Amino acid sequence: MLSLLFLALSGFGQAVSEQLLVQTDRPAYISGETVWLSLTNMRLEQTAVSTFSKVAYVDMQDGNGQSIAQAKIHLEEGRGLGNLELAAALRTGLYTIRAHTQSMLNFENPAFYEQEVFVLNPQEPLILPAIDQVSDFQIKQTRRPVSNQEAITIEINSNTSSLAQRTLCTLNITAKDQAGNPIAADLALSVARKAPEPNSLLKKADNYPSIATELAEVQIPTENRGMRLSGKVLNEQTQQGEPNVEVFIAFPGKRSITYTAITNSQGQFSTILPKLYGLKQVVIQITEKEGPPLKVSIDDHFLSASEKKNTPIKLSANWLSYLEELMINTQVGQAYEAFQSPARFQVEMPYDGISFFGRPEKQYLLDDYTRFPIPEFFFEIVPEVRVRGKFGEERISIVSELGNNNIGVPPLMLVDGVPVFDQDAFLKINNKLIESVEIITDPIWLNPSFFNGMIQLSSFEGDARSFDLPATALRQSFLTYLPEKQFDAPSYEQDAKTSTLPDFRNTLYWNPQITTDKNGQATIQFYTSDALGSYEAKVFGVSPNGQLGEASIVIEVEKK
Repeated sequence: MLSLLFLALSGFGQAVSEQLLVQTDRPAYISGETVWLSLTNMRLEQTAVSTFSKVAYVDMQDGNGQSIAQAKIHLEEGRGLGNLELAAALRTGLYTIRAHTQSMLNFENPAFYEQEVFVLNPQEPLILPAIDQVSDFQIKQTRRPVSNQEAITIEINSNTSSLAQRTLCTLNITAKDQAGNPIAADLALSVARKAPEPNSLLKKADNYPSIATELAEVQIPTENRGMRLSGKVLNEQTQQGEPNVEVFIAFPGKRSITYTAITNSQGQFSTILPKLYGLKQVVIQITEKEGPPLKVSIDDHFLSASEKKNTPIKLSANWLSYLEELMINTQVGQAYEAFQSPARFQVEMPYDGISFFGRPEKQYLLDDYTRFPIPEFFFEIVPEVRVRGKFGEERISIVSELGNNNIGVPPLMLVDGVPVFDQDAFLKINNKLIESVEIITDPIWLNPSFFNGMIQLSSFEGDARSFDLPATALRQSFLTYLPEKQFDAPSYEQDAKTSTLPDFRNTLYWNPQITTDKNGQATIQFYTSDALGSYEAKVFGVSPNGQLGEASIVIEVEKK
């Protein structure tokens, strides 16, 4: 815990110039489908995989530049994987996937990644606009240029170029360096309905998109040690950042997650978070200071909406045919969705269920006793807590077996992990909303604050709504890591005819975590589906020293 507090205080580190490369399983989707993502983080000043940033920010914009999906993806040794869920009501059109790290924002012309994908809503008719208003549809990607000196050779072969429905397919992949020697490369493989060209994974880009910024005056906290929550405390009178303000950051819940930070000279604060997943509620409080009122805010680390014009798209005959195949397959799958296995997610939470203070010394379940009001409950039931003073002016202290050597130092009072600094408000909480009381009699240090023990009231709901927050407090949603959704494909190892559930997957196989062995080889197996037609197996790879490569083959699924 001491090391985490130290890291939280060392908030603003040296930035590294990076660019994310993102691979999707295919270039077009039907509304309601899943976009599968593989991320590789590269250092721009050298040909190498960047292991600096630990968080990637991915969002998807519509044709008007408004974000319709966002995700924070954990980067491990420069690699990450995730997905974007497309809403069933998503409008037909061209969408842009953008990706960046916080470190990039400290440079004048950051190399943001951009890729366009097409989404078709089956409930919307395709209207052909006037010929002078359209633009030819093609998949565009913004990437760092890749020269021949930076490329590796990847070969992909199949056991056969033509397979029957629900048949096992074997792919052999080989990775070699420029000298022809085998290398251990990290690969991302997609096997999906073959899309019309052009659709190159390594399309060269001469220019990178840039944004208007004031980065010369503002330093963006990097995330080289994990996800950060950062924000600012503003003096509402001067409209300037307020320095040296203690900030308390808490995530309400059955597991108490509470941190502190101190604002710098510009009023900024930042703290490193543990691995949290999904959309969380966060409560930010600041210590009371004499003077003008203060206002606290949280930084939004995603890029702001870009200025775009929703230009109509002209679809060629081959693209219309391709989208029609995707649409039919998707509608068949959605019709039998109730019979399919639920989605599986993988999260890494080694300390799940353990609060920041560890295990409490004592825990009292209120249902085991007569439900007195909170002051009487402490007096009658909890010997570790002492309440002194007349009604309305009571003061709370902790009684320790080692003796009270910290007279006058108040305990840390929590409700579902959220600090409460008003002792009167703490004692007036409705006891009918409280499930248990947890006690720690040992001193607690939340840098730079010191508390004589801890008292936590845990409510039945676990949402810290059993009391009123101070007027200066902020409660809002905060997006943490995206849970890793598992790509699930059926196996017909026994008998393909025993399963009567129709199988019309548009993406047969997706694996962003393939590593070739010391001989530069990897073998992948999967089953074809019921849908006939051409499928493209496309692999993107990166070597340990940052060299890139790609390869693809076409597999035909025929009725036999």
